[in-house]
Amino acid sequence: MPLFLLMTVLGITFAVAAVVCFRHATLMSFPYGLFALLCLGARWLHDASCAFAQPLAVFNLLLLGTAIAAVAYVQAPASRCKTPSRVDWIVVLGCRLVEGKPGRTLTCRLQAALKCYRQHPEARLVVCGGKGEDESCSEAAAMSAFLISQGLSAEEIIKEDQSRTTAENLRNFLQITGSQDASILLVTSDFHMGRSLQLARQIGFTKVAGLPSKTPWTAWFNCALREAFILMAQKIGFHPSNVSIGKKRL
Repeated sequence: MPLFLLMTVLGITFAVAAVVCFRHATLMSFPYGLFALLCLGARWLHDASCAFAQPLAVFNLLLLGTAIAAVAYVQAPASRCKTPSRVDWIVVLGCRLVEGKPGRTLTCRLQAALKCYRQHPEARLVVCGGKGEDESCSEAAAMSAFLISQGLSAEEIIKEDQSRTTAENLRNFLQITGSQDASILLVTSDFHMGRSLQLARQIGFTKVAGLPSKTPWTAWFNCALREAFILMAQKIGFHPSNVSIGKKRL
């Protein structure tokens, strides 16, 4: 396929994705919209016989290839996860609420945790997440309410409702369990699994496994790309609690 025909196809594809994602969350449309502008811009420069068209098209392909590689790197740990035969604790990590209720991403985590809990009724179930500045209740409270609506009793759910970051989720959970040697199953989104397991091991948990939940496609690429930036920040010395997107600390 000629280079600038490819730019046209990619530009239209990303533009459609941006419009679809805009219906669900504005930020989700940003990377798609950016790629759409770059690709269609390269095509427009080509039609205008501009000398910058060819370099921009090549840059677009390199940028897209880098983004896909970063997303694949972030996604890889989730594909290697296996649920152990013994589970002492099922720990569901929080995610931003939507109008005081779990959004689609957090709902997927809760559904995965609920299914696992019913297979391992001997485990204790913990939901983690405090109250953000723009949230009407704590994430843990909203998660607990959702699980109760699905048939669990309040007594079956332990709430950790003081944390604002993934690291705080895990440190506060350590205070609940009081042991680093219990068998722990972390439930979080597929794109978030690698960093969560890494943090758990850094905190000292010795028997930790992951249960990744699927991320809705409209959010997945953006979330995985954001996670790649967070991991890159870690590599150059930033602690995750110092990284934020808007009012949400990560």
